[in-house]
Amino acid sequence: MQVFGPRRLLRVTAQGIDPREGLPKLRQQWVQRRGDDGTKTCTQMHYARQGVVTEEMAFVAAREQLPVDFVVSEVRQAAC
Repeated sequence: MQVFGPRRLLRVTAQGIDPREGLPKLRQQWVQRRGDDGTKTCTQMHYARQGVVTEEMAFVAAREQLPVDFVVSEVRQAAC
């Protein structure tokens, strides 16, 4: 990936990403399955403090090769 000056395009097409469309919306289905609609508190911290493991937390744990409960604990204790 190469980044150029403010008037030049970020070259990401080699990675199969169209800069006009942006990155894939990985979280979209997770949010929909959870029923988050923007009318209630739905931060990762909120869910962690309720003891809910979201798909986002599970994804981070798998990607970072960490136990899910460790990720939930860290999110729960995060400073605002």
